[in-house]
Amino acid sequence: MKNILQKILFLIKSFFLTIFLVSMVSSVFFLAYSFTIFCLKSDHFRLEEIIIENNHLLSDERIIEILNLDENQNLLFFNERNKLEKLLKSLYIEKAKIEIIFPRTIKIKIKEYQPIAYILNGDKLDYITQNGKVFRIINSKNYPDLPIIQKKKITEAMRKFITTCYQKSEFVYHKISEIYENEEGIYLSLVDSSVKILIGKDNFSQKIVILDNFLNSEGTVLDFADIEYLDLRFSGKVHLKEDLALQTLKREYEKLKREETELN
Repeated sequence: MKNILQKILFLIKSFFLTIFLVSMVSSVFFLAYSFTIFCLKSDHFRLEEIIIENNHLLSDERIIEILNLDENQNLLFFNERNKLEKLLKSLYIEKAKIEIIFPRTIKIKIKEYQPIAYILNGDKLDYITQNGKVFRIINSKNYPDLPIIQKKKITEAMRKFITTCYQKSEFVYHKISEIYENEEGIYLSLVDSSVKILIGKDNFSQKIVILDNFLNSEGTVLDFADIEYLDLRFSGKVHLKEDLALQTLKREYEKLKREETELN
């Protein structure tokens, strides 16, 4: 009889314990559901401010469009990983970071591929980045003057030269106005002189260092107006070709000036 009573008491306890546990779980689910509904309907976590930093190639509007951001989004349910994956699919973005600042702000930090030269493509400009990628310019207003590659289709030699120059010599890189290429290789014109600089087809790293040394030493005292071109294609040094026509004109002018002085 005692065993039967114990079993009945155990069953009663189990029954009430089950009801209690079910009630607790139901209450937790109800509270979670109520909180979710409250958060969805509440304006407290609605996106109000978007801060975008370090973007030059892509406009703020374009980044917002890529991420599909709008003021109706609730930051409690914002999927950062999904949005970051979308952002990194852009050809213009090397790295990115998305930070939620509760209750109503998103901060987006961008690292874009750095353009180092423009490529003249008909009436449009493309650009080449420091790692050799070529993209169409979509927002160049924030960028300073860059060397211009005067070639519709960029070759591997041109790509290698400009990226090597950017990495090897900031001084030479900022001196370059335009870059050309023909059957004899690459040649340049400078920002502060119309003199042509013949580079050739290979050994770009060595030639850039030689040109850097030459411009830093001789370039400060040399009158480039008397020079037709500088040639780095051979012998591992700079060869100067004087402008003979200009020299002849100068001599003729000086001769006329002397004769005029003698007559007076």
